[in-house]
Amino acid sequence: MQIRSSKRQHDVLEQLAELNSEVYRGMLLKEQFLEVYRSDTRKVASAGLSRWITVAFRSGISAFMELAEKLYRKLHFILNYFVLQITTAIFEGINNKIKRLKRMAYGYKDIGYFLLKIHQHCGVA
Repeated sequence: MQIRSSKRQHDVLEQLAELNSEVYRGMLLKEQFLEVYRSDTRKVASAGLSRWITVAFRSGISAFMELAEKLYRKLHFILNYFVLQITTAIFEGINNKIKRLKRMAYGYKDIGYFLLKIHQHCGVA
């Protein structure tokens, strides 16, 4: 995987490499991970993510090793994104708005009124 960066980003990475090799390796791993999500197909993403998980395990950086383990366990679900490239971000946002509304109200006694407030705040038709 090739990292595309500007001259300024390249200079910053070189300075990081001199100051702290672990941070530098972490930055490289992050950039390589982002490349996986630029994949066009599930097959290409699978190969890229498998390579990334292997590199992360070998890095010796505990945070990346832990992330690699979690990604390995959920690999099938993550790769489903590459079939239609649809996320649940909109639904997560609506759920967060509903949770916030529920906390602000400290419990509505009338469910119908609560549903009206959800429609008002979320713009749900």
